[in-house]
Amino acid sequence: CGSTLHARPVPMRNYYSGPLACTVDIIKREGLRGLYKGLLTMFIRDVPSFGLYLLVYEGLHKYMAHHGLSDNKGVMAAIVSGGVAGCVSWASIMPFDVIKSRLQVSETISCGE
Repeated sequence: CGSTLHARPVPMRNYYSGPLACTVDIIKREGLRGLYKGLLTMFIRDVPSFGLYLLVYEGLHKYMAHHGLSDNKGVMAAIVSGGVAGCVSWASIMPFDVIKSRLQVSETISCGE
């Protein structure tokens, strides 16, 4: 279609030669505090996420074991419960992860300009 705009990929270059160079640069520019950018938003994202994960995992695991929906050792219940709990947990906090990531990127861009 002629009216569709196509975005051309922007060539990316590595700003840092590796993790050590990145760490040294952050400490030079921002001090040790710079290594902890986004910590508060990470906690806001992760604490409820892990709580929800454990709640769903334990509830589903007990339900499956109680209703005979697993093998003798509970392996199937553990696998299914872990998978479902992980999906529910990530789906519920995905918006917070997007916000956290954008805050970290915007802080990095504004500091570099």
